[in-house]
Amino acid sequence: MKQYFLADYRRAMTCRPHLVEIVLMAVAVILMAVWGRFTVDGNWNAVSYLSAISFPLSFMAMFLGLFDILAVFSEDFKAKTMQVAIGRGVSRTQVVLTKLLDVAMVLLTDLVLFFVLTVGLSWGLGAPLTGSRLTQHVIDFLVQWLDGIGYTAVVLSLLFHLQSMLVPILLYLILSGRAVYAILRLFTFWGPEWLQKLHLDNYTLDAFLDTLRTHLVLGQLNPGALVGIAVYLVLGTVAAVLVFRKQELEF
Repeated sequence: MKQYFLADYRRAMTCRPHLVEIVLMAVAVILMAVWGRFTVDGNWNAVSYLSAISFPLSFMAMFLGLFDILAVFSEDFKAKTMQVAIGRGVSRTQVVLTKLLDVAMVLLTDLVLFFVLTVGLSWGLGAPLTGSRLTQHVIDFLVQWLDGIGYTAVVLSLLFHLQSMLVPILLYLILSGRAVYAILRLFTFWGPEWLQKLHLDNYTLDAFLDTLRTHLVLGQLNPGALVGIAVYLVLGTVAAVLVFRKQELEF
């Protein structure tokens, strides 16, 4: 399993979709930072710097996660490398766990890279992130990582069942783009009374992530949010394992 993971990780990191993703996101962050530096009204500081790059940062998990899923799964489906791994003794459960770990580690690598880039830019543009601002920046990137792997786990069973990218990717974009959360929020405020009382939006992964972030910024941990996030990860992974065990594969 270790060799399978390392080979898959190296392949995903160097494939074209992943390299394109890195370049596009880096260009977006740099352009927005430089634009903000020369167009900001008033004092240029860490707050205005973070405001300048807030747009690309706001959809970073969705964008990077999308391309990382493509990088990890797309070539596998074309070349049937999962079938090769199973033929060499890797169990189906190990394949599922390896794929999720691949996405998690590729996304973590990406986010560390962009964390270093954004902090370096802040110093280079004269608005250094330090103290509480730097801590908040770390928390934001941590939550982005949990967002990416959480919603990857949710669509994992579809990836293994369909053995194709289109539907799982569309679902990932809808979920990571907070569309479901937004709809449930509308139901909470303007839906039927019985539906308002359920507060379904409080049980979405987005709500758990928001709660976790808020408490971490305050220097606290929220066990309920951690449990909620873990439930999404575990249930999504278990569902994928059960689906893939019954999946008929073409060798």
